[in-house]
Order: sequence, then C-alpha cells, then structure tokens
Amino acid sequence: MPSTGYTRMRANGLHFRLLDAASREVNHSLNLLVIGMKRFGCMMLALGAAILYFLVMADAGDAAFDQIKNAPASVRTNVHIEVKKDGTATIREHHEFFIHSHEGIKKYGIYAHQHNPAIERYRVLKMETRNGSEVKPVPANLIEDKPVASNLSGFDAINQLKAAFPDVREGSVLVVDIQWVIFRAKLPGLFEFVFKFGGDEHIERAEIEVVSELPLFWEVNDRWDIVDAQQEIGNGVYRLSARNKRSTYFKIIHEEQSLQTDEDLPYLAMSTVKDWRDLGRSMSSLWEPRLKGPLPVPFKKIANEISSLASEDAKIDTMLNRVSERLRYHGDWRPVEGTDVPRPLADIGTQGFGDCKDFSAVSVAILRHAGMTAYPVFVERDRHAPTARLIVPRLDAFDHVVVLVRGKDGKSRWLDPTNAFRPSSLIPEDIADRPGLLIAGESSELVRLPAEDPALNVDESISLLQDRNDGWVKYNLARRYSGNAAFDVQHRIVFEKIDYDSEVEAEIKSSGLRISDFRMLSDVPVKIEKPFEFTSRFSFLVKDFFYRAGENYFHALEAPPLVHKLLSIDPERRESSYGGDSVGTDIQEYRLESWRVVGAPPDNCLIDTPWFSVRRVVSIESEVLVIRDTATTKKNVIPVNMLRAESFSRTADKIRECFMQVGVIIQRKN
Repeated sequence: MPSTGYTRMRANGLHFRLLDAASREVNHSLNLLVIGMKRFGCMMLALGAAILYFLVMADAGDAAFDQIKNAPASVRTNVHIEVKKDGTATIREHHEFFIHSHEGIKKYGIYAHQHNPAIERYRVLKMETRNGSEVKPVPANLIEDKPVASNLSGFDAINQLKAAFPDVREGSVLVVDIQWVIFRAKLPGLFEFVFKFGGDEHIERAEIEVVSELPLFWEVNDRWDIVDAQQEIGNGVYRLSARNKRSTYFKIIHEEQSLQTDEDLPYLAMSTVKDWRDLGRSMSSLWEPRLKGPLPVPFKKIANEISSLASEDAKIDTMLNRVSERLRYHGDWRPVEGTDVPRPLADIGTQGFGDCKDFSAVSVAILRHAGMTAYPVFVERDRHAPTARLIVPRLDAFDHVVVLVRGKDGKSRWLDPTNAFRPSSLIPEDIADRPGLLIAGESSELVRLPAEDPALNVDESISLLQDRNDGWVKYNLARRYSGNAAFDVQHRIVFEKIDYDSEVEAEIKSSGLRISDFRMLSDVPVKIEKPFEFTSRFSFLVKDFFYRAGENYFHALEAPPLVHKLLSIDPERRESSYGGDSVGTDIQEYRLESWRVVGAPPDNCLIDTPWFSVRRVVSIESEVLVIRDTATTKKNVIPVNMLRAESFSRTADKIRECFMQVGVIIQRKN
C-alpha cells in the first residue's frame, strides 16, 4: 500500500484580513469583501479585492456537467468475466473509442494499461484504427509491454502495456480487445471488481457480464437511475449482468470546491466474500504469524524503554519517535503477500526500511511486547474522508495501514506510524472519519475511525488597530495555533527550517498594501513539545487603511473565507460534493481601539449545521468595537445530496443575511 504525502489545507500558517485603501474607489459600497486564503505553513492574502456579492455567484446558473457535444470522444465498453472457485478469473474487455476532436486524438491515440505480471497474464487480442471501411491494425512494433517505474519510493511489479494507434483522425474509431487472467487471488476464494458507469468520459454504452463458480455479492451506487443490474443463479453458477440505460458524461465544470467522491459516480461493486469479518479474519491469518515473530534487538530496546514510562500517551509517542528514527520509508507492493502483508520483522529490522505495512507491523509488535493491546487497521488514506458505503467487502477499498491501540485507560488511539512525530493525542486528518478494516483475528470487523475534534485544531488571530493620526494605522496581531494546526506549522519551522518571519513579511508585502516597520515580536519554536500550542506576534504600519467620508470612516465587515466558499455553491444545480478545508476552528477577532461606532453595530448571528458552523459576535467594550468571527469546519466533505437539499438553501440564505453587505460607520475618538 503506497504511502502518499498530503497537505493540511487550513490554518497552518498566517492569515490576515485587512482592508485595502483601494476600496475607497468602489462606490463607497458596503459590499467590500476581503478574503484571506490559507495554505500550508504560510499565509496567502487576497487584499485589495473589491468583490461584489453578485460576482461571487456569477457562474451559479451554468451547468455543473459539461455537455456531451463537448466530449472529445465517445466510449463503448463490454466486459465479460469468468470467476473460478479459488478466486482466479479470466477477464475479456472490448472497447471502442469514437474520436470527435483533436483533444480526443491526444487522449485516446495512445492506449496504456497497467497490470501485474506476478498475478496476471495480459494478452492483446486486437487493436486497430477504423476510418470508414479502412482498417489499420496496430503493428507489433507499436505495442510495448514492460515494467514501469513507480513514482513513489518502493518496490513493485507493475508492467505497462502501451500501444500507439496509427492514422488517428477526427471521426476515427479505435478498437481494443484484450484478455487478462488473474492466476493468483489476493486471498483464496476472493475475487473483487468495481465497474464504473460514468466519469469524465462520455460513456455511450457500457455492459458487463460475470459468470462465477463462487457466490457473488454486489451493490450498485446509482442516484441517477442509470444502471440496470440483474442476477441469476442456477446449477451452481452465479450470473451477474449490468448495463447503462443511457449515456453519461460527468465532467464537472463551474463548481467551486468540487470533489467527485465514489458516491458521486455510478458504479457496480462485487465481491465473492459476504462479510467484512470474514475478510478481516482471512487477512489476520496472514498478519498474525508476522506479528508474533521474534522481535529484533533494536525493536526490543524500544519496547523495554517505553515499558518504564508512566502514561500510555508517553509510551506511544516515544515508540513512534524511535521507530521513525530507526526506519526510513520504502514501499514493497510486490504481490501476493507483499501487497497486503508486511515483511518478517527480522528483515525489517536488518534492512532498516519499510512501508506502511512494515511500520504498522513493527509498531504493533513493539506495543504488544510492552504489554499494550494493538492491532493493524486497513484504511483509505486521503485528506477528504471517503464517502463510499462499503457494503460489499473489498480489499481494494483501502490503500494504507495504521494502528489501533486500545489502552488500559479505556481510550482508543489511532496512529499512523509513517506520519513522523505525529502525537497519539491527535488523529491525523488523512485517516480520520472513515471506515477501516480492523485486523484482529476473530474480532476483525469493519470499524469507523473517529473524526477530528474541531475544538482541538484552532487557528485564532486577534488584531488590534490603532490610529496614529498621520494617515498610518498601527496593526498589532497575535496568532495562536493549537492541535493539528500548531503541530503542522511547528513541524515546518523545526524540520523544514523555514525563515518564518521573512516568509510572513514577504506574503504581507505581496498584497500591495503600503506597509512599513514590520516586526516579529515573539520567538519561533525550536522544537516540538506538548502541549501543541504556540502564539506568534507581529506589528506593522498600514497606510490609508479606511475609506474616509468627512468626519467619518467606513469599515466593511468582511466575511470569513468559509462563508464565501459556501455561498459559491448553487444547491439547485450542484452535481459534485463539496471538498472543504481541514477540520478545525478559525477565529478572527479585530479591535478598533482608536474609533467609536456611529449608530448601532450589526446584529450577532449563529448558523450551525452538522458539517460547519459560522458565528459573528459584534460588541462594544469600553468604546472599542470588537468583531469576532468563528468559522468551524466539522467535516471537510459535504455530500452532494446534502448540498441539493432544501435545508441547505435555507442555511445559505441565513449566512447571506448575516455576513453579506454588512459594515459600520466609525469616527475617530480624538
């Protein structure tokens, strides 16, 4: 299972919300929106942007899916599968690609298919280009089948077949007939397959037929009523057939924060295993002999060291640090056992490297040796939590292995040993809130990993603005990070050695504001320590900060970035899920110390949903205007069916009423 890097897409750096002097030129409007955008470890400013709300929604009426007439090609597919009792199978595929444009020539003129010769035999039956009555077969010298290098660090046994079609034009039909035989199943009696009926290709016709000597268990994901599936059983043979009722083209356009999850596309999933517990028990029978093997001396030293520690958190965190110091990451995805089963502990200890399976196996073995209860867990690793229902048991639903520790204190802790230095108290974002297959002998089962607690991941900035009576405003900023947000930015500072204050200053200056006298008033962390929290402080001067009208000044209350992202969604036409920021809480508070409010301040408001909440509190404390906005992301995926619900439209109306077209008139105190 390859280990893939990922980036937390929220408050891991700095995020300022300033108003540009350029706003004075925009009709003196209350519609000024200044959006702060964050990226990993630093801040991105969108300053000086006078954006009217109707511009945010300008594309809302456009279709979410591209039109079929714009598709570069049309595809017809037929798949026939014969499954044997041991889980091996023969698969015959026939594809026809009807080329409509130059883009289609580039996309389909070269055919590429990856396969694994250690468990599969792959054979080309026919490849040809058809131009009317003229047929040109692909010659043997234009077909190549050879090992392909992985883009990740690790061993694999993947081959790629590549073929170049001759004389491809607009109007050509490219024909592919291939056959591949799975001669070794991942587990005895296990066959699994997913057939998709839609995506960013125009699927004109798609048909699949499966004839199996083993019982077939299957599920269809189809909110569009596209898939027609039928099963027949007779004489010990199980037949499953499915086809599309109409053509599909699910290429998303004109949707902000678009995320096409598994459940956003129609598919047929099948397996010859009925129960997740059976799948877990079978995999456990392969893992346990490795976990119970002799513990190599380097790992035994780690187990002895953590045994003397008092708290379970200390034991786990020390183990994670020691293992990451002892092992370097290097994958091994060579089947059959290499893909889903770790290498022997002795080999891992001697060679000093491993992938997620090996890191997890070593961690489980060390923890067990130290008297703790630990198990491996298969998950799909991704920043956005997968939404697939996983009714049918399939190993290919997962691509990563982590560890569950059931503590004597009653707490369950979920660890990713390949995520170096990540504390046990914080579940990593890319394994949180998703299904996992617990590999625990007779107790194996499909489990749900916990979601991140947004209250633990906080990015809070408190800004104090002071008028100097010379056209300059002094801006004092205190920025507090906690939880995963603190850990991530500390990790960048400590291990990536970024020049933190210079990076912040450069980002501020890139906004185009007239800035002077930038200073960092606090020290940066030199090591990562508990608690995972730290505060950075800055000060600088900003020229011509507010729009002036006579004795008064106008101050627009810009909405949090989360608000603008949510309001860019058109719930009536939405076709993809919302892929949002990381789970956590973003607090922005700023205080106007040198001004008083003319008239009443805006109303306070709170909009709360299972996926997010936004709150605005405006108060006057000792004649100081205080605006505090709290935006909480509870889940970083909002399913498309929720976005299309009437309740979301009502929620959007409340957000719009609270945050859009809101401002205050202020006046200098002296």
